[in-house]
Amino acid sequence: MSNVKKILIISAVFSPEPVVSAKLSEDIANALSIEHHVSVIAPFPSRPFGFKLSKNEVNKAYYLLNLNSYTCPESNFFGRLRESYSFGLACSKYIKESRNDIDIIYMNSWPIFAQYLTVKAAHKYNIPIITHVQDIYPESLSTKMPILSVLFNLIFISIDKIILRKSTK
Repeated sequence: MSNVKKILIISAVFSPEPVVSAKLSEDIANALSIEHHVSVIAPFPSRPFGFKLSKNEVNKAYYLLNLNSYTCPESNFFGRLRESYSFGLACSKYIKESRNDIDIIYMNSWPIFAQYLTVKAAHKYNIPIITHVQDIYPESLSTKMPILSVLFNLIFISIDKIILRKSTK
């Protein structure tokens, strides 16, 4: 019996983006692909804003698919919410279509909507999911926009609790 797993890595940013989370996800993909079949889904590279990205054509041990989803490299609250929702929809669709080829998911994705939609799809198809928590959302939004903190706490913290509860780890 083989212990080789089919691992899906969902990353909100990925190489060639010079962002810490992109490098972290790439390192995880490289390490896991030594003993497992690894697929990575990510949006098309867009960060940091205004940065010229060169296409990296290095032979990889994992499969990378850039999903068609809205990207917002500028720091814009509503644009980032739209980006999170769009990427979440794309990830959810991918999971639905590929569910028989996924044993486990590692998710390092945009907070709130992308995480929620992805966890919901994984849970629906009984696929274990590890959610990488890097930033404290939505609490950090509350401190940036105190006038909306009650609304953030009411809506976003409830969604965040669902994400954490439905995540395997």
